[in-house]
Amino acid sequence: MSRTRLRLGAIAGAILLVVLSVASAYASPQRMPVRTDRLPRIAGGRLVEIPSRRGAVLRPTSRTGRERFTTVSAFGRLETPEGSYGISVQAVHVDDPGFRGTDVFLSFGRGSGSVHGHRQRFAAQDHSYEASASAKAFTWSRDLSRARFDTDGALGRWGRIDLRFVPASARRHSCGGDTSFRTGRLEGRFAFTPRHDNGFFGTVVRTTFRHARLSTSTCHHRFPTGGRGCPTQPTMVDAEVAPDAHSFESFFASTIGDGTVLAGMLEQQFYGPMSVTHEIFAWDDSTVLRDRGGSVRITARAREVGFVGTATATPTGDRVTSDPFPCGDGQQVVFEQTDARVTSGPGRPLTAGFDTGPITLPTAGARGRIVREIVSARS
Repeated sequence: MSRTRLRLGAIAGAILLVVLSVASAYASPQRMPVRTDRLPRIAGGRLVEIPSRRGAVLRPTSRTGRERFTTVSAFGRLETPEGSYGISVQAVHVDDPGFRGTDVFLSFGRGSGSVHGHRQRFAAQDHSYEASASAKAFTWSRDLSRARFDTDGALGRWGRIDLRFVPASARRHSCGGDTSFRTGRLEGRFAFTPRHDNGFFGTVVRTTFRHARLSTSTCHHRFPTGGRGCPTQPTMVDAEVAPDAHSFESFFASTIGDGTVLAGMLEQQFYGPMSVTHEIFAWDDSTVLRDRGGSVRITARAREVGFVGTATATPTGDRVTSDPFPCGDGQQVVFEQTDARVTSGPGRPLTAGFDTGPITLPTAGARGRIVREIVSARS
């Protein structure tokens, strides 16, 4: 698996707070690529470019800045009884002074969105699969005119991918010349059976992916800082639980300030060589978060992709307040955090409506936190 395997905790909380600050400052429903199964170590406050549309992996830069990331990725569509899914396949080879390795990623996702005046709604669910492979599983020519992606037996009973890259463009450059890439297609054999999903996807077979990209890069991007404005004083609840030895679940919800709530649930499971992640992310007004100053109640009523039911976060510890951070014109923001127990109810338990099977917040509750951002005049 990836060399960084951190679960939701201090780093995840810090990243989510950045997400909330960005959302508050810009009020834009753009997805921040946070993956709790592959959270980055942040070195020098920077992350390298994210090699897929979803942020299939976040890799930290080292202080030397000599890492090279070579990636082949392709996208297509998959029709299911529940509707049309996007499908992506990707191999990433990392070469830096401290680590060399190749990872394989597959992802199936669908979503919905709409705009009604100033109200914006967006919800998506994603089912992704990751495994490590040998260095020979992904090979390429220096001029990016050829590449081959062959997992051989790395995926075990999950399937096999044996695809070659066929370029359809000249070699191009970006990031001041630090990134080189070609676009084209992938051809060959693709047979993959997503498991532990109630048989929802069955076995997916392809011979061609018409939209592909092969790239190599040493480009670095700075971590987003969220702009100059003050946040709209959101309240955030998160929770995590490990229901068994090979599973991990996490949930978060936060007010945004425009009558909408940002919410997400993730389930990660480990089966032999494979890491399986099911994730729902919703930004809409179908979820309501009521902050009563002590406890926080979350009520959801999604009509399609998203959440239904109720959960309550009850404080279990003392409040801890951060030092103030300047923001806006003569103002400051502090972060107030309280340990909490997040339980389902009253009424219907909070449930994420995955097509592959619903996931319900445990009735016994989960360990979590309540985080509030409080803006005041600068002292």
